[in-house]
Amino acid sequence: MGNSRRCVERSSDGDGFYEADGVGGIAYIDSFNWSTDTPAFVFTTGGKNVAEAASHEAGHSLGLSHDGLIGGAGYYTGHGSGETGWAPIMGVGYSQNVTQWDRGEYYNSNNAAGTANYSKGPDDLSIITTRNGFSYRTDDKGNSIAQATPLSVTGTTVSDSGIVETTSDVDVFSFVTGTGSVTLNVTPFTPGPNLDIKADLYDGAGTLIASSNNSAVLSAGFTLNLTAGQYFLRVDGTGWGTPSASSPSGYSDYASLGQYFISGSIVTPDSTTPQVSIGDAVVNESAGTVTFSVTLSKAATTSTSVNWATVNGTALAGSDFVANSGVLTFAAGVTTGSITVTVLNDTITESTESFTVALGSPIGLILADGSGLATINDDDVPAQPELSINRLSTIEKNLVRKGKNFVSDQTTMTFTITLSAASSSSISVSYATKDGTATVGNKDYKSASGTVTFSAGQTSKTVAVTVYGDVTPESDETFTVGLSSPVNATIATASGVGTILNDDTVAGILARSELNPVMMVDPMWWFVAGSESHAAHGDHDHLGHGDHDHHESDHDDQQSPPALATNVNRTALRTNSVSRLRSESPVQASQLASGTLQQRLTTLRSTLKKSAVKHNAGFDKTSELTALVQTAANSQQQTLEVLFAEPELLQSLWQRHA
Repeated sequence: MGNSRRCVERSSDGDGFYEADGVGGIAYIDSFNWSTDTPAFVFTTGGKNVAEAASHEAGHSLGLSHDGLIGGAGYYTGHGSGETGWAPIMGVGYSQNVTQWDRGEYYNSNNAAGTANYSKGPDDLSIITTRNGFSYRTDDKGNSIAQATPLSVTGTTVSDSGIVETTSDVDVFSFVTGTGSVTLNVTPFTPGPNLDIKADLYDGAGTLIASSNNSAVLSAGFTLNLTAGQYFLRVDGTGWGTPSASSPSGYSDYASLGQYFISGSIVTPDSTTPQVSIGDAVVNESAGTVTFSVTLSKAATTSTSVNWATVNGTALAGSDFVANSGVLTFAAGVTTGSITVTVLNDTITESTESFTVALGSPIGLILADGSGLATINDDDVPAQPELSINRLSTIEKNLVRKGKNFVSDQTTMTFTITLSAASSSSISVSYATKDGTATVGNKDYKSASGTVTFSAGQTSKTVAVTVYGDVTPESDETFTVGLSSPVNATIATASGVGTILNDDTVAGILARSELNPVMMVDPMWWFVAGSESHAAHGDHDHLGHGDHDHHESDHDDQQSPPALATNVNRTALRTNSVSRLRSESPVQASQLASGTLQQRLTTLRSTLKKSAVKHNAGFDKTSELTALVQTAANSQQQTLEVLFAEPELLQSLWQRHA
């Protein structure tokens, strides 16, 4: 327990403030979780009253509120009378014998809804054990016949004790007696018990032979004539009556908890008669059979026997094992025997299961341990979920203007990795992109890799891949996202294909106003539309510009830039060029552009040379652009791709040249 607090008992608080004033104690709500030592105070006297007040004030420090009645008393004083008269601990329990924690089960309770206990809910036990840094104490006894705790017996006198810790807790004890009268009494701790007891007695084969649960008293017990053998005493907290009725009686077994004591006597076992015991066994499901060892404490002088039969547990006859029964016989002088049961294998992944073989009706023997537990371990390899990744396609984007430059616009392809089924385990898988006709080097997409992890219950994850736009006429291109190195899963679909759909055509590129001015206004028409200019204005090295064929500037004999053309001439030039290119195939259009480029190459070289001289300082990309243009002239098929590969160079050149 991480925290501890004090409960201080005083006859008064020093100012005459004590029980006579109607106050049994004081505590701060939730103070158990405070960082300071904040004790609860109890002002009453008398053993039971002090215990009741201390429990009540401890409840406040643990976060509980008062139990009262809707529209009535703020403190419920309980119902019933006598040994089983009841009241809630968080009400007033001074005058009732049984007081318990509560969850609003009594009639007209003010603590039965979500607003109970300062909106923590009505369940006192849950609040105490989940909100204060501690839980229930460890179970002190076995809770089944197979796990029974030997009953403490000295000679023939029984003296033992235990605690029912939780609502579902039961305690089971085993003992061996000779033939004769056996007495067992189970009583709760007093005064002011919280526990009402139900007791059951089973024989060595696990058959119920007697129960004790008198609703008028809290204790339970037996006085029975038993045959020699092994028996099991089962102790459980119980309730009685109908507390929710308009005339309430009793209580449920919800908080029937606490300490109990066992007393009584048995008959000394006959030392001359052998005792028979059956052991437990553990096998894998695929073993086919499970064998129980049965032993005698000593050899008999005559033949003896014991009946046996399988009993369902979490393992069921017909699906997990074959039900069977029989008689095991020991010849005179023999002390060991065995019982074999067929185990059924399957391919279902399941939890460990168990069943028992019960002994009974011994002849010439005393049943000492009549229940053998078979534990079947599942050895089926769990079917692992399968991983898959989908296929995707997206239309590539183009270029976007960023300040004075144009950069690639981007889009995202989001691949989904899915599991065929949810898993209770964490699952991971690595992923990585791989070039196809789309490549990272060509800036078609950005490489991506990493590991995705599925938490228990998750069935899908996503992986994002960035795709770069361009204005290059080209075929659709592909890349893949591959899966590898799965953990706790297998791969069904190892790769997802990403298809980048081309949306660029020669005519489409020339018609895009969003690329203006790089292609629509200035440089593109410098190269591509030159032939139309020559056809309209004769064979000279500069474009016509309406009423003035020469632009006066410090570039003597240098042609004027198309950006200075009139809107009419520029529009006409654009229309003629686009119309011509639209009539050609992509290859023919490329050849046309290349041919035009060849015609203009001499003039371009001259222009670049002059520009380099004038703008020598900082204009270091001129030679790079010259090489770019020369490359385009030498490769007709790649002309347009080269022209558009670095639009910022073309734009920079024209801005500096203009």
